[in-house]
Amino acid sequence: MRFISSLAFVKVAAAVGFLLTAGLAQAQEADEPDQLQGRPQWEIGVGLGAFSGFDYPGSLDTNRRQFGLPFFIYRSKRFRVGGGGISAVAIEEPRLKLDWSVAASLNASTEGNTARAGMEDLDFLIELGPQLIVRVIDRESPSGQRYRVDWSTKLRGVISTDFASAKGRGLVFESSVAGRVQNLAGQRRLALSAGLGLRAASERLNDYFYQVDPEFVTPVRPSYDARGGLIDVRASIGIALALPKRVRLFIGTQTGFYHLAANRDSPLHRALWSTSAAVGLVWTIAQSEERVGVLEAE
Repeated sequence: MRFISSLAFVKVAAAVGFLLTAGLAQAQEADEPDQLQGRPQWEIGVGLGAFSGFDYPGSLDTNRRQFGLPFFIYRSKRFRVGGGGISAVAIEEPRLKLDWSVAASLNASTEGNTARAGMEDLDFLIELGPQLIVRVIDRESPSGQRYRVDWSTKLRGVISTDFASAKGRGLVFESSVAGRVQNLAGQRRLALSAGLGLRAASERLNDYFYQVDPEFVTPVRPSYDARGGLIDVRASIGIALALPKRVRLFIGTQTGFYHLAANRDSPLHRALWSTSAAVGLVWTIAQSEERVGVLEAE
């Protein structure tokens, strides 16, 4: 575990907090039978959680964080805060959503990183761009279980920042299919989710992760010129439980497979697969009575 300053912790907690609020959708029940679900216009609360992952795709060096922080979610017809990021909605129909969104991912220090020793730290990454979500399946079984399948695709520009400066890092493309079963095993408060997707990036972003310039060459780390292409194929599974008094528990894992990665030969790319996990407990202290119809990928 890496120890960081209080200011850095605030930045880390904010980034992971977006991840936690995304888990809210997993544990919330559909308030209305309509495909555009009625959700509170705003929610405030606190969350506790832990995350265990890796410094970057293909890394063998772990990146673990624990956090506790307040959260705020706001929903309107055209603007959303929470649920994994900030978005401006262009189109939203019962089975189709197009938005322009912002998301963030964690930084990683090279201190203790065996592959990147002596190289520059990896900063926080901020992604900005359009996302299309298509609800492929939305039906309820005679036993009361509700099944949903969403296909989503994103194309985003990427910026790295240490909050003192920022630099463009190219583009990332993601496409995934996510399924959700609500009322699992007859339990109205229990939900199971699973997903499968892939990510690809432009050469500039892959350079950031996998390129080794001449000044960083060592006897065990040869020079490497990264190229654009596939980053990984990812599979995820999660389970959520809505407890009394607006308390929700979420636990999930995600495994990345790198066998077909474009930069598998980089000396910085050291794993064929890796699994990350997150657990969160969320307490919604207050929420609005006013409801907003939203289509949220789960």
